[in-house]
Amino acid sequence: MDKKRERASNFDKAETRLLTELVTKYKYIIENKKTDAVTNKDKEAAWGRIASSFNATTSGTTTRSSKTLKLKYEGIKKATKKKMSCRRQELYRTGGGPSNAPDFDDVEEKVLAICSNIIGLEARNDSDNISDVIQPASVPLKIDLSQDDLNLKFKRFQETIQDSDIQIVMLNQETDEKDLNESASQNAEPTIIGTENGEDSYNKWGTWNPKALKSKINPVLKPTKASVTAKIDELSATRLELVHLQQEIAKKEHYFVEQEHELKMTHLRNEEIRKQELHNLMLKTMQQKD
Repeated sequence: MDKKRERASNFDKAETRLLTELVTKYKYIIENKKTDAVTNKDKEAAWGRIASSFNATTSGTTTRSSKTLKLKYEGIKKATKKKMSCRRQELYRTGGGPSNAPDFDDVEEKVLAICSNIIGLEARNDSDNISDVIQPASVPLKIDLSQDDLNLKFKRFQETIQDSDIQIVMLNQETDEKDLNESASQNAEPTIIGTENGEDSYNKWGTWNPKALKSKINPVLKPTKASVTAKIDELSATRLELVHLQQEIAKKEHYFVEQEHELKMTHLRNEEIRKQELHNLMLKTMQQKD
C-alpha cells in the first residue's frame, strides 16, 4: 500500500506572499502552455529551484517540497479565478443597490499579473466589457522650425512649381504670434495667389457655399474629345488585330486538317497497292507449284 501523505502545517501569509514572488521570477516557464517532454522537464527544474529558494528563505520553519508548493500555487490560482468570476457577476448584476464584489489582496494581485488568462483578452471588435474611457486632453500642436529650415523647404517647393504660374506669399519670421493664432482659429489655409488668364483668383474656404457646386468644371478635369476618340480608335485597332489573329489561326487549322487527310489517303493507297502486289505474288507462286 502507498504511504499516507503526511500532513504539514498550513501556509501563513508570509509564506504565501513569498511563494508568489518566487513564481513571478519563473512565470514564463511555469505558465507555459506547452506539454512536451522538454517543457515539462523545464517546469520541474523551475519548481525545484523555487523550493530551494523557498526553504532557504524560511529556514527554521516547515520544509516544503516542490510538489507541495505547486499544489499551493494551483490552489491560489483557483481561488483567484473564483473571486474574479464573482466580481464579474457583481459587475453585470441588475437590480441596483451597492456592489458586493470581493476585493483582491496583494497575493491575488500578483497572481492576476502572472496569469493573464484569468482576466481574459480584450475583444478586437465589439464587446460587452465595461471599461472607463478617458478622453485625452486637447493639446495644441506647435511646430518649431528655424528660419534655415523654412528657407530650405521654400526653396524645394519653388523648384517643384517653377513651371507653373503660382505665387506663394511666405510669412516672415517677424509675423506676430497673435495673428498666427487668429488664423489658426479661423481654419485659414496658407494664402495662395494663382494667376489664370491674367486675373488673380483666391481660394478662400471661409466664404465657400453650396452654390459653388453649380460652377463650371475646370477644363483640366474635363475629358477632351480627342482623348476619347483616341481611346476608341485604339480599342478598334486592338479588336481588328484580334480578328486577324483568329483568321490566321483558322487558316492554319484548316491547312493542318487538309494535310492530315492527304496523308491518310496516301497511306490507304499504298496499303491497297501492297495488298495487290502480295496477292499477285501468291498467285504466281501457286501457278509455279502446279
